[in-house]
Amino acid sequence: MIIGKKSQSGFTLIELIASMVLMAIMLPSVGILVVNSMRAIATHNVSLQASVDAGYVQNNFTKHLDGLSSFSLIASDLTDSTLKFTSYNGAIYEYTLRKAGRDIRYSRTIGPDTDTGTLMKKVLVDSSDNNFDSKFIYRDNNNNVLPSPTSTTIKSVELQFCLLRNKTVYKYSVYVLPDATAHKNETDITL
Repeated sequence: MIIGKKSQSGFTLIELIASMVLMAIMLPSVGILVVNSMRAIATHNVSLQASVDAGYVQNNFTKHLDGLSSFSLIASDLTDSTLKFTSYNGAIYEYTLRKAGRDIRYSRTIGPDTDTGTLMKKVLVDSSDNNFDSKFIYRDNNNNVLPSPTSTTIKSVELQFCLLRNKTVYKYSVYVLPDATAHKNETDITL
């Protein structure tokens, strides 16, 4: 006959109390880690969505301006908040940065039909800090900024825009040298 001790199953009272004290010490720090991780994920998702939105604006703006035939001849159509041009197929595009609406709007006119829509909402058009103003910047052949652009002096257009997402500003820019002007040899150099 074998005489032996029965093996215990479960915790003793002292082990149970010790584990509860340990959990009471660790639980707040684990909670803080979880909260901070969730906050980081949320912030990352907001910035990722802002980048996707900016890519949409950049792609549409580039696509439309690449088909440029001519810029508008009217000076008020070529300001830091308005850009108007005619495309190769005769469509007239007008981009507008609206301060009151905080958006980028564009319209396309083909013949008698005009389609108008909002390209992007929650755009910071005019801020107290001029570094975060959305605007069109017109440049000449030497890449100098044109203070008073005309249809004949514009070589390229840069759109700087700031997206306002959850009280955070994300700044983006797209520089477009339209195909129609990119291939002009204005220096008359034979290549």
